Amino acid sequence: LNINDLEKAGLLVGRGIDRFRGRVIFPLTDHRENIVGFAGRILPWAMQDMAKYINSPDTPAYHKSHILYGMDITKSEIRDKKYAVIVEGELDMISSYQAGIRNVIAIKGSALTEDQLRLIARFCKKIVLCLDSDFAGDEATKRGAIMAVNMDFEVKVAHIKNYKDPDEAARGNPESYKKDIDEAASLWEFLINQIFSKYDSGTGSGKASISKEIIPLLRLIQDKIVQSFYIENVARKLSVPTEAVMTELQKINTTVKSESSFKNIVKKEKNRRELLEEKLLVNSVEKIDLIPVDLITSEFIKKIINYLSKNKFPLPKELEEGYAEMVLANSDNENVDLIIKELKTLQIKEKLEEIGKRIKKEEGNEDLLKEFSELSKKLSTL
Repeated sequence: LNINDLEKAGLLVGRGIDRFRGRVIFPLTDHRENIVGFAGRILPWAMQDMAKYINSPDTPAYHKSHILYGMDITKSEIRDKKYAVIVEGELDMISSYQAGIRNVIAIKGSALTEDQLRLIARFCKKIVLCLDSDFAGDEATKRGAIMAVNMDFEVKVAHIKNYKDPDEAARGNPESYKKDIDEAASLWEFLINQIFSKYDSGTGSGKASISKEIIPLLRLIQDKIVQSFYIENVARKLSVPTEAVMTELQKINTTVKSESSFKNIVKKEKNRRELLEEKLLVNSVEKIDLIPVDLITSEFIKKIINYLSKNKFPLPKELEEGYAEMVLANSDNENVDLIIKELKTLQIKEKLEEIGKRIKKEEGNEDLLKEFSELSKKLSTL
């Protein structure tokens, strides 16, 4: 391999600096047993101001959202047992496997992705989440779990007792750890119980706090039979009539139109980027092909642009109402060049913020420092 190949593979940063220096390295393998990247955990005697964990950057071979660590080894066990135990990180997976849990795989971070779920679906349709993060408090984790339910997975959540993570549990008391997995609760049951555990359901203020959190959760259950079961369950726990819970749920359903999971139930004011993108669409609709689509983040606006680039008005019904609202909200003519300039400025600022965070984690990465400097110069010219 020459130095260009090593840089392309993400093994080097800056001028030939080893990205994984001072770390124990874990090869990251896809389910076909091809090594596609690496993860590194800092060694105890290495510099303590370095990030604890780092991974290969996205490369032509490695995409974090596609990989399930250990799947190449455990896929047969997963198929045989008809479910997968999902942990977070390489050490959790290795310790669990050594403890006798052979149908285990690990994700990077705490959130499942659609690509990972599609891969798991080839081998089973049941998963047990055994994560060391604050599951109930992590919105990305919950979104991934609910996505799995909506993709027809049976999803359960294990509560690890007496240990902070699967790695410690597997090494400290494997039998207790296995029991925790066997006793995993269904996703909805786990989330509902977590909400009830935070408040005193015997008081009026406690019931109000529970209701505020639990009604939006119940709304996310797409299967109406399952939803009805948990509505009755919640009503019983709160000692209120089922109709009371139904009424609150109906209020939410009439005020919230968006089907996206775990967004704020109260309709938020649009941020500056959203307003600018709408203004750009409304003021450029007659010259739709001239809109710089790379500046647009709204999937809804992209759908309108894509449709109008190939067809004429009227829009399909699923696009018509939202577009009409944009037109009414942006009835004044605006300078398109100024809108594009401000969107470019916002895009560069967002990129600078993202690179700034990466620089903190990947100390000494001269490529990132160079990119940050170039973007800063570009920003100053706008």
